[in-house]
Amino acid sequence: MAPKGNIEWLPNLQILTTALREGRIFSMFPELDPRGVDEHHARIPFLGTTIMVPTGPVVLSHVSGAPMVPLTLRAVGDGRFRLKYHPAIPPPVSPGERRRSLLAVWDVIESELLAGDVGEWEMWFEFDRMLPQVWAIES
Repeated sequence: MAPKGNIEWLPNLQILTTALREGRIFSMFPELDPRGVDEHHARIPFLGTTIMVPTGPVVLSHVSGAPMVPLTLRAVGDGRFRLKYHPAIPPPVSPGERRRSLLAVWDVIESELLAGDVGEWEMWFEFDRMLPQVWAIES
């Protein structure tokens, strides 16, 4: 993990913003920040409480001028998934719009969790089932 204040990530940000400005796409998990909670997080309402969430996706949308398009996966069985593209969230241009954009992303996450079956949101269980038995380690 890079120390706070380290800007080693800057070239990556430039690569991402250039790609987005060229009309390319990429996917990122909005809830994951390997650095932990820091000044790049905001407290939002979620599932009846409040949580700290990374602001990176919104910052990237703002800097690049590219919209965010929430995408969710739903298991349909036999290791297959259905992708659902949600309406695009326009890139924010002001502090108030950045907050609204962040809330819009998490509104999608919350509504998908509430609409699904308990535990369905955790896709790693599905991926584990697809591993060949060769990978099983006996204890």
